[in-house]
Amino acid sequence: ALCASSDIRLEHMLAALRPLPATRAMEREPMCARDGGGDVEEEVCGLMRELEAMRAKKTCLRTHATEVAPTKETERARYIAQGGGGDGSGAGGGGDGGADLESHLKAKVALGAATLAKGEARARAEVEAVAVSTRQHAELERDKVERHSLGEEGVAIGAVAAETPERAGNGGGGSREGQGSGDELSPTARQGVRGGDGGRGNCENSEGECAEVHEDAEILFRQGLQYEHGLGVQKDEQKAVRLFKLAAAQGHVNALCNLGFCCERGAGVQKSEEQAARLYKLAADQGNADAQYKLAVCHVRGMGVEKNEREAVQLFKLAADQGYPHAQYNLGVCYNNGTGVDKDEEEAVRLYTLAADQGLVRAQFNLGVCFKSGTGVQKDEEEAVRLYKLAADRGDVIATYALGVCHDTGTGVRTNKREAVRLYKLAAEQGFARAQFNLGVCYKNGTGVQKDEEEAVRLYKLAADQGDAKAQYVLGYRYQHGTGVHKSERMGAQLFKRAAEQGHADAQYSLGTCYKNGTGVHKDKQEALRLYKLAAEQGHAQAKQRLRHVRRR
Repeated sequence: ALCASSDIRLEHMLAALRPLPATRAMEREPMCARDGGGDVEEEVCGLMRELEAMRAKKTCLRTHATEVAPTKETERARYIAQGGGGDGSGAGGGGDGGADLESHLKAKVALGAATLAKGEARARAEVEAVAVSTRQHAELERDKVERHSLGEEGVAIGAVAAETPERAGNGGGGSREGQGSGDELSPTARQGVRGGDGGRGNCENSEGECAEVHEDAEILFRQGLQYEHGLGVQKDEQKAVRLFKLAAAQGHVNALCNLGFCCERGAGVQKSEEQAARLYKLAADQGNADAQYKLAVCHVRGMGVEKNEREAVQLFKLAADQGYPHAQYNLGVCYNNGTGVDKDEEEAVRLYTLAADQGLVRAQFNLGVCFKSGTGVQKDEEEAVRLYKLAADRGDVIATYALGVCHDTGTGVRTNKREAVRLYKLAAEQGFARAQFNLGVCYKNGTGVQKDEEEAVRLYKLAADQGDAKAQYVLGYRYQHGTGVHKSERMGAQLFKRAAEQGHADAQYSLGTCYKNGTGVHKDKQEALRLYKLAAEQGHAQAKQRLRHVRRR
């Protein structure tokens, strides 16, 4: 692959290639003037000026070459001086010399054409190698969970919160999984793999110059992807950043967006959320859907910009209107929860459907939850199971768990305890806490699997260590009574407390009883009463009875 240090060689080598479709170079002066003060932006502007100087020098050299190009007469004189064709004297001498000269000139032309064709073939081979390598990797990466999603970052559909708290968190919060950006191909990278011409329009320069500039930029961008992800070369994020900067300086909008992504993660460049947001905005203003989406996520999270959910919704809409599936999904989440927009569950279902039809697993899962609960659409448990299976087959751990629940309870499908255990195992092996707990219950009861108390306790502990309130409560009860574990009232009270702090009503009641009797904790009747009230507010029958008893006394 070509490297960033061979800019001049790259420009000469690609001059003979067939131009890409005429596209608009990024507006140079406005980009430099709009957001001054950013190190990356200043460097990109500097690269723009360098490229303009190189282009001007190249034009000058071409002009000079034209002026001093040898004419046919001067070439004849040089040929004769070198002893070719004689002096033209004698019968037919001059004619033979002229014929030899013509042959000589034709040979030189043929040699030049062959050399040019050879260089063109070599350049095309390098370009194709980059494209094929990147495309193959993109196919492998396509099914991975994408790095940006409101379902992960702070907003979740209410039905998901009720069914799968690990994904939704407390009170409809975001997932505890997948917080980081990861190292997978971003949607921008995928757009680049498919052609890299998103967000580009008309060309301000002449057609030939514009095509040449963008052909250079596209190759630089794809090389950047290679080094960013280690595709056929040793991974080098700093070199990737350099290549993205060179491509962005030539007007490649996807490169500008990827540069922002590098700033967001601190990959190959100093981490700066503010600079990432500015770069996303530069690309978003030119209509790049990926940048619009990423900038919207910045506004949702307050990352590098002021938190503004309404602005996020507008940006999601812009990207969603271009068919961007992640934007469609997250805009659906906003409509489902009334985040930055009036709540509209039917619109949420419509948007989930658009994203699900493009194969986005989160959208397939959330749409399944809507069909299961009848949220924004007529209830259809069989359709919910179908959608869960689509997402589960793509490796979505929460959909795998939810499908297990359906087989366990006979929801939308015939009850099959063994299949439920199989699905719970798949999700549990990926570290999903609720699946670990449910699988523990199966081993405890011998449901769909041979009964095994030790395995049940092991799975409860795994889930409890990840903060699963049900597992903490059940494990606490076992420690209180010494069931399958060494009895420890203190450990039982601690586990009750961890679950009670998450709002688990049974744990609140049990911990209240511990304080009332001094079991594993110091006696504290006031604390016991407070905990009984918390449990009673959630409808806990025994807690209500305790409170009535206290009032009568």
